[in-house]
Amino acid sequence: VSWSTWPQKDDGLDITVVGSVLNKVSQSPADSLDLRRYDRQVRAFGREAQQRIASLKIGIVGLGGIGSQVAQQIAYLGTREFVLIDGQVVENTNLNRLVGATVKDIGKPKGAVVGRWVQMVSPAARVHTIHADLRTPRALDALKSVDVLFGCVDNDGACTASTTGRVSA
Repeated sequence: VSWSTWPQKDDGLDITVVGSVLNKVSQSPADSLDLRRYDRQVRAFGREAQQRIASLKIGIVGLGGIGSQVAQQIAYLGTREFVLIDGQVVENTNLNRLVGATVKDIGKPKGAVVGRWVQMVSPAARVHTIHADLRTPRALDALKSVDVLFGCVDNDGACTASTTGRVSA
């Protein structure tokens, strides 16, 4: 598709998604649903695709610099259900990269800060935050129901190191 032939408002684009199953997502013109906020996405991907984005349950493990960015962007896309897992609290050294964090957030769980930001972007979002190590039964159980999981952790063990150097779970 060239810019001169870019689809007009009610034109469609076909997008092929390749995975374990091949799916074809075709655009349908926006109808009377209130999708004005996501107009550009509806134009490109269709109403059904936007509804699918909204219906996804997203899991994000690690809510620092990368995880908070991922959460923010997915909230802007229109996803409305999140499971946010991180066992750390906001520190002064996080303030330059943790989306939504302020000096007043120092000492608060990262999940609470990122969850607050997600709900500021999308007030209808359901955010389940878990202030714990990924390896805890509570965290693992919560992730069983997600559709997409993002690992945004600092290390392969996805653990939280305490100031004493011991791993906490």
